[in-house]
Amino acid sequence: MPGHTSSIHHAYPELIAAYNVQPGWDTVAAEPPSGTLKLNSTAVYDFLDKLWNDVLPRISPYSTLMHTGGDEVNIKAYELDDTVKSSDPAKIQPLLQKFLDKAHSRVRAAGMTPIVWEEMLLHHNVILGKDVIVQTWLDGASVVKAVEAGHKVIVGTHAYWVSYTGSRFYCYTS
Repeated sequence: MPGHTSSIHHAYPELIAAYNVQPGWDTVAAEPPSGTLKLNSTAVYDFLDKLWNDVLPRISPYSTLMHTGGDEVNIKAYELDDTVKSSDPAKIQPLLQKFLDKAHSRVRAAGMTPIVWEEMLLHHNVILGKDVIVQTWLDGASVVKAVEAGHKVIVGTHAYWVSYTGSRFYCYTS
């Protein structure tokens, strides 16, 4: 989240922007059906509070980690978000920052460590707490950038195995 959330539209259409854009879904999403949580909606935050209240107590006894998403957020979708009406990165970044800060605050309050996809840190310039684990998937360079930014990293790249010896990264192609 906030992207890859089009399924929420079926029960709460008022929470989703750029839902199932046709034709041209690829202008607002990485894959169909398009749809992203609205970034500046109190209704979205109310929904997420209820979701966190339900989900986090169920997960926290079994895990110390909680992935909060953040991959493939297409800022063009926010031109269709009636709470934003812009794809200007200068307007989107503070809204993404607020969105993740709220999510990560809830995760931490449950005694868990947040995980986020690399795009939040490396593409949208969201400032993450040093406890946040960054999951990379786009390429090996993302691993280095996330570690250099001070984060633990989960390497999810499909084309490489990466190891870290404490002073050097070694990448092996598959």
